[in-house]
Amino acid sequence: MSEHVALPGRFARVSVAAERGPVGKTKLYQLAEENAGLFRKFAGVTLVDLDLLDHIIEQSPPAELGLKKGIPRAVGSAKSGENESGCDSKEAPENPK
Repeated sequence: MSEHVALPGRFARVSVAAERGPVGKTKLYQLAEENAGLFRKFAGVTLVDLDLLDHIIEQSPPAELGLKKGIPRAVGSAKSGENESGCDSKEAPENPK
């Protein structure tokens, strides 16, 4: 008797692909319009070709993070215009003395 071996799937339903990957359903449909073959129809179900989706993502350009002068913000530091309490500097409560 042969043992069933589960192999990673090449295809997934749109909802599963959206949960699995870095893009949601709306973006998947946009990508399908731009990339023929991303969606397949099988037994009345729309499937996403996960290999093609991975390829599309791999071909995307590196992210530009918008860092000021190439210096990353320290973890936990306040956003621009906010004080350390997270309040906008214009709305910061006065410190009673």
